[in-house]
Amino acid sequence: MSTPHQDFFTKKPSKSGFSSGTIRTIQKPENNSKLWILIVLLLIIIGAGAYYMWMGSWNITIPTTENSIENTGYSIASQIQEEGILKQDNSDLINYTHTLTTLSGEVFLLKSSKIALANYTNNLTGTVQIIGKIEAFYQGKPLVEVETIGTQTTQDLEQNPLPNTTVTSKGLYIAKAGLYFGSEFLENYTFVGNPGDNDQIQIQNLENNKITTISFFNCNNKGDTNCQQLTQTFKMTAVRTTTSINGDTFYTLENGSYFFQNNNWRGYFIHDADAQEVDKIKNLITLATPNLIAKAVSQHGIKTCLGTDNGLNHISSHTTQKTNDNLQITMQGSGEKLFTCQANFDLSKPDQLTFLDIKTSSLPTQTQEPQAQTKKEEQKTTTTTSKTTSLNPNTPQFPTSTEKTFTYTSNRGGYSITLPSMNIAYEAFTPSQSFEEQGVKCSYGLRVIAHKNKDLLQTSPALIIYECPASEKLNNLGANHLVKTVGNKTFVFQILDSAWINFANTTIIQ
Repeated sequence: MSTPHQDFFTKKPSKSGFSSGTIRTIQKPENNSKLWILIVLLLIIIGAGAYYMWMGSWNITIPTTENSIENTGYSIASQIQEEGILKQDNSDLINYTHTLTTLSGEVFLLKSSKIALANYTNNLTGTVQIIGKIEAFYQGKPLVEVETIGTQTTQDLEQNPLPNTTVTSKGLYIAKAGLYFGSEFLENYTFVGNPGDNDQIQIQNLENNKITTISFFNCNNKGDTNCQQLTQTFKMTAVRTTTSINGDTFYTLENGSYFFQNNNWRGYFIHDADAQEVDKIKNLITLATPNLIAKAVSQHGIKTCLGTDNGLNHISSHTTQKTNDNLQITMQGSGEKLFTCQANFDLSKPDQLTFLDIKTSSLPTQTQEPQAQTKKEEQKTTTTTSKTTSLNPNTPQFPTSTEKTFTYTSNRGGYSITLPSMNIAYEAFTPSQSFEEQGVKCSYGLRVIAHKNKDLLQTSPALIIYECPASEKLNNLGANHLVKTVGNKTFVFQILDSAWINFANTTIIQ
């Protein structure tokens, strides 16, 4: 006997249109409807409980505009100036966007209708200073409309007072790109994303929301990244050439893009940009040029390296090396001791230099020995100026690079020499070279040699670069000489090793 089972499908009478078929309908069990009612009631109870628990823990409040809150010591509309650590706070983006925690642990809630605070949290570390006005109290804390923000603290301002103001927005220096964005820029633009990521900087106009992208790259001697060749080409082909208020040259290309460069260290392209935006932006950014570096070294180098300036110290020369993340400056000087000091260049700092390292050595105890050595050097220099010296261009060349370079800057002469390799040793000296020409006297020089042979630098350099007054008599020197004229100076490259021909040709003097 078969087991009986429930058939949820029952036959119905035939309907028109169906001669012999039947329509079957599902019969829902009576218990199902009760089950659904129970489920719905249970969900309502759970949801209500969760809501009340959330409301209790969240403790929602709205900003109060009472004139003051007891125990805070502050009142509405009062001006404040505070120092502390700035952080972005995403817990309540409606009433405030950032917090400032002072050194004493006090917390201020920050917002600003004038300043893109995100620019500072993305790019500044350490203590910052804000000036603003208390607009309300929120969650028992002062809610501040920020009017000014900067990296200078009270201690900085005591050492470097600013005229007509107590604090200023110093701006942001994107070291990887070698670009400085000043306070005026930050009042009109904000950064999109993290500036410098993927070798580009995206900036947005706060007024019209237009976005402009600056792409940057390290210069080298290859194709589209050969900045020297690009500049020569664009000088001839650009549809428009303009100069910013800082003296930087911008080339408008035939395809509507823009190009500018920084001393053969980095090149920059701006593609698909509004022409009016570019004209505004170019005057609001500053490039870390050799002239700015030389000025920073002259004004702040001694204090950065030695901590104080007693008036007896001086920096005789400096070189600039491009690293992946910055421009590193090596300064050589003397005072009570000889010193070699290293610092990073940072336009956002009050002194534009960040100390890295210093090495000192005692001054020579005898004064006659260096003079005797100089005479030997002069004799050596004179004996190596023969016009009959020949070079072999087929000699394998000393490796050069446009990415890893040293830049020697003469503060006295007002010029810089970019040497196309870091694998070298060099030193400045004071010869008395005439190249056997009447009326010619070259009183300054630079010896260069491979670093592995640095012990031979004084006696057998591979290359000597002489600084001379401009003279037509220097245009007819021997085959081992290369002449470059910059301004009112002539630089004579005396090539003493055939492997250094390419090195001399690719050395840049500005």
